[in-house]
Amino acid sequence: MKVDQASTIMACVEHYAQVQPDSPAYRFLPKGRGQQQVLSYQQLHDRAQKLACHLIARQLRHERAILLFPAGLEFMVALFGCFHAGTVAIPSNLSRNSQHIQRLKGIIDDAKAAVILTTPELEAGLKAQLDRHDITFITVSDQQSETDAPDVIFESPQASDLAFIQYTSGSTSAPKGVMVDHHNLISNIIAIRDTFGTHEKITIGGWIPQFHDMGLIGHILHAAAVGGHYVFMSPLTFIQRPLRWLQLMDNFKCELSTAPNFAYDLCVKKITPEQIANLNLSHWQWAGNGAEPVQAETIEAFCTTFAEAGLKPTVMTPCYGMAETTLMVSSSTNHHLPECYTVCAESLSRGLLQETTVSNVPTQILVGCGTVAANHQVLIVEPDSCQVLKDGQIGEIWVKGPSVAKGYWNKPEKTRQDFAAYTCCGEGPYLRTGDIGTLWQQQLVLSGRLKDLIIICGRNLYPQDLERSLSSASPLVRLNKAAAFTVNQQLILVQELEKGTEKHPDFSTLKNLLNRQITAEYNVIVHDIVFIRANSLPMTSSGKVQRSLCSKLYEQQQLQVVRTAVAALA
Repeated sequence: MKVDQASTIMACVEHYAQVQPDSPAYRFLPKGRGQQQVLSYQQLHDRAQKLACHLIARQLRHERAILLFPAGLEFMVALFGCFHAGTVAIPSNLSRNSQHIQRLKGIIDDAKAAVILTTPELEAGLKAQLDRHDITFITVSDQQSETDAPDVIFESPQASDLAFIQYTSGSTSAPKGVMVDHHNLISNIIAIRDTFGTHEKITIGGWIPQFHDMGLIGHILHAAAVGGHYVFMSPLTFIQRPLRWLQLMDNFKCELSTAPNFAYDLCVKKITPEQIANLNLSHWQWAGNGAEPVQAETIEAFCTTFAEAGLKPTVMTPCYGMAETTLMVSSSTNHHLPECYTVCAESLSRGLLQETTVSNVPTQILVGCGTVAANHQVLIVEPDSCQVLKDGQIGEIWVKGPSVAKGYWNKPEKTRQDFAAYTCCGEGPYLRTGDIGTLWQQQLVLSGRLKDLIIICGRNLYPQDLERSLSSASPLVRLNKAAAFTVNQQLILVQELEKGTEKHPDFSTLKNLLNRQITAEYNVIVHDIVFIRANSLPMTSSGKVQRSLCSKLYEQQQLQVVRTAVAALA
């Protein structure tokens, strides 16, 4: 396959533009069906090169370019145009509110960006919002003329050149720019292909945001590198009607799609048996589940619910990765059912994975995120002493391999701390991920984030477990819309309520129900439970809970509390 010999992804696109010029590289359906826009490999190659000519003519080689696009084909042209020109792309989220505007301004300043690439329709609004006179705007349109490109000299980017800067979503800290070079990118795409077991000319379907590493590498660039076909719709279309995602997978016989755990929950909740009867999901081979903790009950519910539509029980493929490793570190395959481990909750709180079949002890189910990619290495390390731990012991996940990025843009000290870690015996350098987990039966098993870990009376509690328990306790609370954290070593739980529940007559009863649920499952005292309005929980641009910000807002009494829900715990 071409990707195995390529030093950059442009070599892959150039190859497929020659051998299958009219084959679709990208197909965009804004509403998930009906109207569609298609970009062939030849069109992608030609339009990207012409944009690159303009970037080079403006002396933007090696400069940073912010990519601000709605979901669509223009983003693909801009991205590959930057690759061809040697301009460092920074895929970014379109601003929806003042918080997003401030974040975007921070990224522009941190990256010292020289240019913003966007659409003609968005240019004026972005100029007004950003109010920056020190940055150039260049527009990209699907109706743009492909003539009159300036005559320039191309310098082929090297494997060691930066391909893009991926700003982290900032769930536990301020966003940081991860520097991904072309070698990192090609290495990770090969790792995805080999670990999942995908193939040349694969058809991928999805909706994940194009600025998110899962959508950017796992879908967009993965497809182009292997001569595949990526069929996609906007994230908003999925959120408004999850059925459209599965209809897209059916209509185009897509073989792979990845999404966070919540997306599979949403499909189970929103899609009716009558709608399932009209689906054929037998072509779906890999349903990647990552970007947030994978839940065993989600896997079972999704596979059981859509079995009638021909979904195979082995299709769910839990995986693990992050921007700092380009994307993927480990993945399951579609040859076996996902590995789920029933473990003793008490042992887990003491930092040990211990499987149990005893029925009268508290247990938790952890999901294996597959085997570590070839040519990569994972260690489990005690974060303070840097001692390497044995299989089954819970510690910080450290990673080494060709997918590990070069570091953080303009942050040499943070790069040294996170990307140049050594064990107490001198092994290294490794990337410190900040995630907690263990290796068990050749599977990488995650249990949480080091910065989010809740320690009460010497016991380790994982916030995502507490949050999941809240969501299952009552239909009045929203699924995947909770935050657990401590203030002065006291446990605080913040939970969104479903829309229309503000007039519920007895919130004290609901609070006590949730309190009993948490106490019974985790044997811990809850200091406070706060109910907040729907869609007000602080989240990152990629949908992760911002627990540290939630804690800050709680202390400042700035959460959007449902006032009638203020009641003391019994």
